[in-house]
Amino acid sequence: MSATDQFWQYAEEAMLGARHSKNETEKRALLDLARSWSQAALQRESTLFIIASQEATNAAKFALARRAVAESQIAFPSSGGQPCPHIASTN
Repeated sequence: MSATDQFWQYAEEAMLGARHSKNETEKRALLDLARSWSQAALQRESTLFIIASQEATNAAKFALARRAVAESQIAFPSSGGQPCPHIASTN
């Protein structure tokens, strides 16, 4: 179970506890606890979304850079200063 799922489970348990509570003070405390766990879960989800978005952006930038290199006549030291042999000449 992921940390986010665990946070949601804690929030649900606190809500259930609040629903069954006979004491108003305890009920408020459990609702506050449920709110805290829910906020933690939402924050974790948004953080994971941002990380995934950054990784996707980086992958797209890398793919574009590879394409630009493949489409260019860049000379590489390992090819004796000549353009890469696998890149077709456009001249």
